[in-house]
Amino acid sequence: MTTRYMYLQMTAVLMSAAAVVKMFCRCQPVYVKYSILGLPEHRSEGLQHDVNLYWNDVNVIFTGSVIVQIG
Repeated sequence: MTTRYMYLQMTAVLMSAAAVVKMFCRCQPVYVKYSILGLPEHRSEGLQHDVNLYWNDVNVIFTGSVIVQIG
């Protein structure tokens, strides 16, 4: 490898690390939001930026009638 090639590789790594730091400083956490059938908007918990994200988020929507008995 030439010295110039190694310099370019190192510069690319440092630039990508700087981009990640800049993203964490400037960007809000990643979230999912949606509205179904005119119901109020649901927004998930915000997560830090990453390559793979997974939300363990449950939003229950009843589509039929519900009978509640008290007592």
